Amino acid sequence: MTLNWTWRNKLALTLALEVHTAMARAHTGDRTGAALELDALLEICEAGHRAVSRGFVHEHRARLHVLEGELDRARTHAEAMDRCY
Repeated sequence: MTLNWTWRNKLALTLALEVHTAMARAHTGDRTGAALELDALLEICEAGHRAVSRGFVHEHRARLHVLEGELDRARTHAEAMDRCY
């Protein structure tokens, strides 16, 4: 059996790696850099990608806001995530 890797499959794999890399960056102290990476990924995903991808990034942006103690902003991203799923 051969795998038919479409660009969406590649995007999903790359997106997961990039999101987890950004979160690792946040946990090592560079929360600003992580936020910039996640915001850039959100911009890409908002430009017409699948809702699941957008929800995945919103979920991790919410987690980052929790780490920063910004609960209102975390709630905003959590609600956006809920709309995607």
